[in-house]
Amino acid sequence: ANAIVKLTNVDMNKNGSSTPIDFTFEPKGEDEYDIVRGLGAMTHAAAGTDDKFGDQSALTGGLLLFKINPTLPADGYLFNAKTNGDLRLRMLDVIYSDKAGASLYGTSFRRTFGGQAKNGVVVRVNAKLNEYVSVKVRDNLTGLSSFQMVVQGHIVLD
Repeated sequence: ANAIVKLTNVDMNKNGSSTPIDFTFEPKGEDEYDIVRGLGAMTHAAAGTDDKFGDQSALTGGLLLFKINPTLPADGYLFNAKTNGDLRLRMLDVIYSDKAGASLYGTSFRRTFGGQAKNGVVVRVNAKLNEYVSVKVRDNLTGLSSFQMVVQGHIVLD
């Protein structure tokens, strides 16, 4: 009864070439979250390589990742990826999966924040400060069969 629900389209294989499309994780109410991991997965008709995005040519605008705090003069730009190789440089774990039977090829990636063997500190987003995480699609990704990203973490308890 006390849940806050936001209906969202999670399919990122959209055309953002003329009007960029934002996909966000936005905590609501009074909550703070520590994001410890970001993951992505896409499926496509041909095999992926480091010089492509999925199986498409390198993106022109790129996939932009931000942490947004509207009270600060500049957004927290995390990175821009135009190829699977860019994802490998920024995310580290990029895996290409082979086509099995009539299925599709896949490209998946993961970035983990915090910890001695990981990158930096966790990414904290605070609803009271209107903070959120954004992935901006600025190219035509409709050639991908599917593309989704998620964040994982936990709510911060006082």
